[in-house]
Amino acid sequence: MSRLCGLPAALCLIACLSLPGCGKSRPLAPPAEFDSQRAFRDLKALVALGPRPAGSEAAAKARRYLEAELRRAGLTVETLPFQLSSGGEREGADLVAIVPGASKQMIVFVTHFDTKRSAIRVLVEANAAASGPALLLEIARNAAKHPSSATLAFAFVDGSQPLGDAITESDGLVGSRALVREWDRTSRLAQIRAVVLVESVADPDLQLANEAATGPDERLLFARVVNAVDLWSTYDLYTTIRVHSDQDPFLLGGVRRVYTVLDPAHGGRTPPGSLRASDLDDISHVSEMTLTRTGALTERLLAELQSSK
Repeated sequence: MSRLCGLPAALCLIACLSLPGCGKSRPLAPPAEFDSQRAFRDLKALVALGPRPAGSEAAAKARRYLEAELRRAGLTVETLPFQLSSGGEREGADLVAIVPGASKQMIVFVTHFDTKRSAIRVLVEANAAASGPALLLEIARNAAKHPSSATLAFAFVDGSQPLGDAITESDGLVGSRALVREWDRTSRLAQIRAVVLVESVADPDLQLANEAATGPDERLLFARVVNAVDLWSTYDLYTTIRVHSDQDPFLLGGVRRVYTVLDPAHGGRTPPGSLRASDLDDISHVSEMTLTRTGALTERLLAELQSSK
């Protein structure tokens, strides 16, 4: 699940962050103001739909809600339908909102809006499956108002949750796998500069993942961003964890610059936490204040990625 990173490298990173000018990129444009109140209203609207397992009417309503809000912000929205199973009896669909940039190189933000299917529990997954879409919806609204150096893609994927207990090569991530296949077919995959996974970002006790699949340069940039928005106390520099989610198909597709804005332990300090995949992952166990903090982090990360090559 997790392993210790090399201590000397971690100490070097701490030293770098403490030195004036060390690790800084070119001057950034001020990050957009994140409207956490509006984002939290979006979170509540998704949760109010109830459980939203892939292929259900509630999942379709969530997709229609997100699409309407994205179009209201003036964004171009693409829909990518796909079969959820080999038998073809159920269909899901991804949404991708595009903000054209000066370059065709893409910065991709990805999150999922489907909840885990359960016959015995009512899983609305306020943190696991509503906080990510709510945050990215607000980031996309802001992005639509400003010129961008890179093309931005905001992917809201369906069919992420596995039918079994864990994501495997044949179970889960159906929507993100379909998206990567389609973008590989149309040559968009080769245009991706970076992928940012946003998921589970409203836990009142925020603990940001130090993703093991992230390269050293990406880890340095992310640590700098965490430090810049005063979230250092939420980030364990010494311990990495391999999070299997919708960034995985992009990694398998050859994308190397991957970042995760994700709390892997909802309701505790040890992943997965007591509230993950629980009927207690409801509106009473998420925080607008945390959404403010992770929203500011994501806006800052976007600004950093815009300024990097």
